Amino acid sequence: MNSAVCNAMYNQSESLIRAVCADLGHDDRAGELVKKHMDKTFIKIKPMKDPTKPKRSMSSYMLFCNANRGRITADDPSLKLGDISKRLANEWAKQTKEDRKPYIRAADDLRDEYDQKIIDWRTQKPNFT
Repeated sequence: MNSAVCNAMYNQSESLIRAVCADLGHDDRAGELVKKHMDKTFIKIKPMKDPTKPKRSMSSYMLFCNANRGRITADDPSLKLGDISKRLANEWAKQTKEDRKPYIRAADDLRDEYDQKIIDWRTQKPNFT
């Protein structure tokens, strides 16, 4: 359902509540009833996301997980997704600062690249509504 249809339905429902209140002689309660029944129950539509917006860069932890996930699944192919994640988290926690440096450096490079892409995107961003 697009935004225009949603707004039309909302306006029509609001008008109906106000008309019923007027027929019953309670014009003063119309705003209260609209707020009570429309704000909580009416369908809310999220604004569309711009498909051209650059995706955020991966963190050093995510880079570590991507680099080591294959090794862990090769060691024990019967592991479920949650168990793999737990093992990766435990290994990351055991890493020293020196062991983490390559991942942190790569994450910093990706972040710098993302920052440049987002600046470029904002300067040439189309009007997306």
